[in-house]
Amino acid sequence: MAGLIKQAMQTELSNATWLDPSTRKEAIAKVGRVMTLFGKSPKYSTPPVKVTAATFFDNVIALKTWNFHNDYFANVGKQPDQQIWTLHPDEATGLYLLIQNSVQYSVGILQPPFFNSKLHPAQNFGSTGTLIGSDLTKPVSVQGRQVDQFSHTRNWFSEKDNAAYNSRAQCMSDQYSAKVLYDNNGKPLGHEEAARW
Repeated sequence: MAGLIKQAMQTELSNATWLDPSTRKEAIAKVGRVMTLFGKSPKYSTPPVKVTAATFFDNVIALKTWNFHNDYFANVGKQPDQQIWTLHPDEATGLYLLIQNSVQYSVGILQPPFFNSKLHPAQNFGSTGTLIGSDLTKPVSVQGRQVDQFSHTRNWFSEKDNAAYNSRAQCMSDQYSAKVLYDNNGKPLGHEEAARW
């Protein structure tokens, strides 16, 4: 499913005539390089932290310190590892990691009600597929265009592309802001929707 959604995203980008040809090519390549991980880390290791029943708070601090050091400081000056895992297995969620250019989905998202192998594929595309599609827009979003496919920090959109993107985002922001449900904060939602458009 993730592969099909990635192909569809690349097709949409190839038809995005509002992007300069060079930007369009880079956007397609960046989406193509997104690593998609499901379930749990392929590199999981047990933290070398002593955990005791009597010191819950100290255990949490020690584990968070180890995780932060292991995920960030241990990788300073190195090419970002696309397999760094930040989710807990018991969470039912997914996310896009900007610097690693990867998406990951915890094992919780691979169970009902989000995903069920006994259901018609259309139902799984409508639930889990929606999350995957949303995360695959992030490589070319406001933040995503600040980091290229090789994890170098640079704005790879031309000025013309930035203006066209912002115009589309403003259109979506105006549309969302016109609907008053409960402080729906139309501007951030508009940028999210523009990335999908």
